[in-house]
Amino acid sequence: LHEAPEFEDGAGEGSATQARRQGLLALQQRAEIMAQTKLGPEGKVVIEQVILPSIHEQIEKGILAEFSTTQAFYRQAVLDLRHAGSTAAEAQGQAVEADSAVDVCQKTHQETIQLVETCEQDKQKRVDELLASCRHHEAVASLACEQRDNATIIHFADVCAPQHCDLRDSTSCFLDDYAASVQGLVADAAAHHRSYLQKASDCIEAESNATLICLEGQELVAQDVCSSSRHAAQMQSQRCSDQHEEASLAICEFGSKLQHSCNGLAAVKELQ
Repeated sequence: LHEAPEFEDGAGEGSATQARRQGLLALQQRAEIMAQTKLGPEGKVVIEQVILPSIHEQIEKGILAEFSTTQAFYRQAVLDLRHAGSTAAEAQGQAVEADSAVDVCQKTHQETIQLVETCEQDKQKRVDELLASCRHHEAVASLACEQRDNATIIHFADVCAPQHCDLRDSTSCFLDDYAASVQGLVADAAAHHRSYLQKASDCIEAESNATLICLEGQELVAQDVCSSSRHAAQMQSQRCSDQHEEASLAICEFGSKLQHSCNGLAAVKELQ
């Protein structure tokens, strides 16, 4: 940024004014020489009493007045330049601060985007785990229910009983053996029944577990578990957009103030 020059004696006298003053001094010197050398007494009187006073009153005072006015313009231009430089420096600081805020905001935005991506990855990982577990439990349930179905039929062994019995040959008529065979069949049937009930229970439990796990996976797929982190990323994006607009305006304002400072410097140099 431009620094305004310090005020100095004679500063602010334009080149045109300087030329006029130098011309005036040369004219005065020439008139004085003429008065001393080439003119008679009457001519000297005219020069000393008419021409030189007229030059002093009409020309020199005008030049001095113009110089004073130019000096005032110069001082004001220097003051304006200092003010413009200070304003531009302040605008520059604001622009730098706004631009830094945009950088910080964008960094935070990247962090919120990373949180969304991590959330989505974690969700997908959990969904894959649940769906794999669902398929496994469905296979277990299918096997358990197949074992139940295979246990629904009881195959009884044939019990051989005599068509007739001669009590002369056997007073019990082999009833004890027959009773033992029937009791064995009943015991086998009871054990088979108990096994069927257990397999039926295992089938129901396996199907229930598979249903719960598969339903959990389906519900997780439908849920937007990352909505809060996604909303935070969207809000941060909007915040960065607003700050970027503010930073752009601050940079434009700095450019305008800097141009004004440059114009002030040019004005000062023109009056020097």
